[in-house]
Amino acid sequence: MAPVAVAGLVLGEHGDSSVVAFSTVRIGGLPLESWAPATTEADKSAMAIKVRRQGYDIVAGKGCTSYGIASAIVRICEAVQRDEQMVLPVSCRLSGEFGIADLCLSLPCILGANGIERVLVPDLDSAELT
Repeated sequence: MAPVAVAGLVLGEHGDSSVVAFSTVRIGGLPLESWAPATTEADKSAMAIKVRRQGYDIVAGKGCTSYGIASAIVRICEAVQRDEQMVLPVSCRLSGEFGIADLCLSLPCILGANGIERVLVPDLDSAELT
């Protein structure tokens, strides 16, 4: 399966406290369970640990993550400057989403000329909300 056919959300801050939202994973538009029905909670836990460790692995191999961060910033600036209405994960101040206010969290947002035009609140399962 081509990587561009796989989509999913990793929410929160980057690293150890990020939340891998398996309920949002789609492969070719279909839920993960359609592709891998035998995926266990242990499998998901192992995948989540691997995702959380990516930054450490990059630092171990390259010495830093600056280029990845710079690429993300450039992409965000392009979306704003070109008024693209592009959905990108960015840190935003919550105002009641998930029952949380006045806290910043990374969520998918529509970015345009005014910056964050709309916060897209994913429909998470109960385990992902805790």
